Amino acid sequence: MKQIFINKQIGSDFFSDGITADYVRSELAAATPNEDIQLVIDSPGGYVWDCIAIFNVIREFCRKHSAQRVNVYIQGIAMSCASVIALAAKSVDAANTISVEDNSIFMIHNAWTAIAGNEHDLRKAAENLAAIDTVIANTYTAVTGKSDKDIRAAMNAETFLYGKAIVEWGFADTVISSEKSDGKAADETAALASAKAAWAATQGVMEKAKDIAVQKIAAMAIPTQENTAGKTAAKSMEGCMTAEEFRAAHPDEYQKILDAGVQQERKRCSAHLKMGETAGTLETAAKFIRDGAAVADENVQTEYFEKRVANAAKTDRANDNVPPITTPTDTKNAGMDEALAAFDKAIGGAR
Repeated sequence: MKQIFINKQIGSDFFSDGITADYVRSELAAATPNEDIQLVIDSPGGYVWDCIAIFNVIREFCRKHSAQRVNVYIQGIAMSCASVIALAAKSVDAANTISVEDNSIFMIHNAWTAIAGNEHDLRKAAENLAAIDTVIANTYTAVTGKSDKDIRAAMNAETFLYGKAIVEWGFADTVISSEKSDGKAADETAALASAKAAWAATQGVMEKAKDIAVQKIAAMAIPTQENTAGKTAAKSMEGCMTAEEFRAAHPDEYQKILDAGVQQERKRCSAHLKMGETAGTLETAAKFIRDGAAVADENVQTEYFEKRVANAAKTDRANDNVPPITTPTDTKNAGMDEALAAFDKAIGGAR
């Protein structure tokens, strides 16, 4: 059996190499006649145009080589457009199977992009995104048998499915369970899945940060030499550089701005992961990372604190070590202040 690994972002860009249609095509061509193929997927997703090309390369191979099985094994995560690629072989022949680990993650959502321009540009971008969502939803419904309404609702909500739930939704055929069968194994599986989701969220945000940084460069409206005589960019947009023109004319400055934006986003993601680990809730960290929330936000801090208190109480109950309930003797929320101070100390003064 030949294994083909789809274990990077989908598509290559200026910053990193990824999985391309040419790579998948060459790997499939290298399989010997009648040799079964296993696509091993562990990818956070990437660029939709590369996704469509890869999807069709796999479909074309399955049509031409119907005697060969092209089975999919989701070893870690199949998120965003990687979830679409995971269904390519099965969309041609239901005999091509999809298996997942009991802590694998499958995430579906609507396509997104970063765009700068006038109202017509934005409207056109929205129309294109809607069309892409329709193409993706059609693939999901064809393989799972679920209604378009259910699939669209799941995409709108950015739905994460774990292990067994992936099979229950019809996105996979079998789940590979842990050899352990006790409650501890289930907890370990859930914890590992949560950690993978948090990591994957940071990867998606990193890619989004790059696009946002480029968008900010475009919005700067850098004036060209012809536009500096008696005019400013604020007064006139004529003669202003686009992001690509600015990149070509000032590559070093462009890279500095881009690096600064990506580094800032990386720090935010790292801070959330630290807070989530301290509070015992990486799912919450992943949510805040995806939503673009700042760690210093009061509501964010409150939710982390409440999660930590809840997890601590759960641990105490499990150990039959429930602390006695006492009534504060003052009216200044001393107990809450002490708890917050302890939480600040545990997370290194991040509040």
